[in-house]
This record gives sequence, structure tokens and C-alpha cells, in this order.
Amino acid sequence: MTRSAIWLWAALGLLPVAAWAGEPEDAEEGEGAGEDEDEGQDEGPAPPVPEAPPIPELPELPDLPALPGGDPTAARPAASGIELPEVVLGGFAAFDYHQYLLGVEGVAPPGAEAAPVVAMIRLAPRVQARYRIVSARAEVELRHDFYDAGRGNRVILREAVIGLQSHGFRFEAGALMERWGKMDVNSPTDNLVAQDYEELFFPEALPVPGFLVGFARGPVSIQGVFVPAFAPARFRPDDPSRWNNTWSLPQGQSVPTPFGAIDFTNNYAQFEKEVVPGDDVARLFEGGLRFDLYLPSVDLGVSFLASRDRLPTYTSFEVMNTADTDGDSLGQHINERRADLMITPYHHRLYIPGADVA
Repeated sequence: MTRSAIWLWAALGLLPVAAWAGEPEDAEEGEGAGEDEDEGQDEGPAPPVPEAPPIPELPELPDLPALPGGDPTAARPAASGIELPEVVLGGFAAFDYHQYLLGVEGVAPPGAEAAPVVAMIRLAPRVQARYRIVSARAEVELRHDFYDAGRGNRVILREAVIGLQSHGFRFEAGALMERWGKMDVNSPTDNLVAQDYEELFFPEALPVPGFLVGFARGPVSIQGVFVPAFAPARFRPDDPSRWNNTWSLPQGQSVPTPFGAIDFTNNYAQFEKEVVPGDDVARLFEGGLRFDLYLPSVDLGVSFLASRDRLPTYTSFEVMNTADTDGDSLGQHINERRADLMITPYHHRLYIPGADVA
């Protein structure tokens, strides 16, 4: 091995320095003779290889507890493939509180009493369901007023229908809440539904029992409605409330007699069941047609409805206190100058053509 090779190995730290530093002369004397032998031999011992650290033993896995309800490795059951109906729940809850702008003396006869404020709880759940071409929806409102007895403990059916709808055709039956007209409020063609005048200046729509058939394709829609039973407006609560409708009726009358006119105070004591004039079964029927055209810049609608006036006409009354109670041959109403009236409301037939633009 030459001196330069020894220095290289020593510089790399692969050969102990004592291997070449002891007798340099001997190394030089045999330098020429030993070069050929060194070329065919290993130049030195291989560097030591560090031993690999021992592999730690892995802890044994604990046994997994069995899942309740059977074998955890069992195959899941295949889906049944049953299509479930789509159900949507909704509604609202509210508490209304406000004071009337006018005192009771401004709208009621002398001596009348009425609630000064509205303090009413309203709860109205609503459900809608659909399965393929079959649909149904219903809404009921529960309300109670803490001041006005005429509003207390009311359950109001807002809508309850079941129907079919496919390829533009529509059929519904039940308590219909179909609003005709293009205006959001007070539409002159919105005559199909009844009205609830519990709050006189803010009436609310009430459904009517009936059947609806319609078809819509593109910008054209046509609809027919048949109502087999008449539904009057609700305008007088069972108990007189803030808006007792008798306050707007004549509070007195003057009756001429041979001895001069006698002034009576009217007392609306009893209201009979409403009368729908007519001699056949068809007098209760109502029906109508509506046609709508939806254009890019304007919506047009025309309708015709054969209905009845849902507000009554008072054309019949009877004095109830005409008996002679004190034996003077005069009726009680004459002695007391008060007429206790029994009123019969009438609902007359109406034919209502209509047209609206929006």
C-alpha cells in the first residue's frame, strides 16, 4: 500500500494511524515490490456496521365486545324500495295585543259594554303531504282573547283538502280556500270564500265546502269550482263582542197610531237561522269558472260566479213581547216602549262577472 493510500484511509478514519506510522523505512523499501500484490488484495478491514436496535414487542389487542342485536359481521338487510310520502309541517304562533283607537261609546249604543283592548293568543299548525300525484293539506287555528268573551276558545278550520295533480291537471275536494283575483287584499272578484268579520275592519277568509277542477299549460290556466252547500259569512260572535253587529242596526223606531206616534227602543233579542230563498235543492249550489292568461308584462283574468250574498239582508222581524202582562189590554212592548225583536236573515242569489288585470 502506498503512503498516499494510507494517508487517504487514515484521513477517512478507516485505518488506525499505528498501521503506517511505526516503520516508514520498511514500507518504503517494499513499496516497489509490493505494489502489484496490494493491487489484487483487499486494501483494509471493512468499517464496523452498527447493530440494528431490537424491535419492541407489540401489545396484544383486546377482544372487542359484541354489538347488541346480533352478529356485527352479519350483512345489512337490503333496502325495501318503498317510496315514502313527503310530509311538511308548518304553521305559526302569535300573541296579539293592541288597544282600540275608539272608545266603546263611539261605536255602541248608550249603556253597551265592550272590551277596550285585544289580548289574543293564536296557534295555527299546518301540515302538507304529497305522494306521487296525491296531495293533501290542512290548517287549523286555535285562538283565545283574554278580554273579549266573544273571541274566547275558538277553533277555526282554515283549510282541509285532498287532491290529485298530474300533467297540468288539478283536482281538489274538501274545505277549499281558493282566492280569486289579482289583488292581495279586497279584490272585487274574490267572492268564492266566506269572510270572518270578527274584527270588523280586518275580515279574514274562511273556507267553503266544494270541488275544484283545473288545468294549466304554459301561460293559460282554466279553473272550475262547484260548491254544494252554502257557507255564510261569520259576522256575529256567539257572545256579543267588541263588534256586535246589532250596533249598526236601527236602535229605535217610530210607529204611527191614531193617538199619535209611539217611539220604541229596539232590542235585538234573537237571531234565527239564515234563510236561503228557493224551492229546490239547487238553491244551495254555487259554481263558477275562471280563465287566466299570464303574459310577460301583464296578467289577465276573467271569471263568472253564481253565488249568494254571504252577508245577510234583514227583511223580516217579529216583535216578541206583545203579550198583555198586566191586564190593561196593551202589549208589554207598548207599556215599556221597547220592542224585543226576532230577526231572520236572508241570503239572496248573486251572479257575479269579473275581470282583473295585474
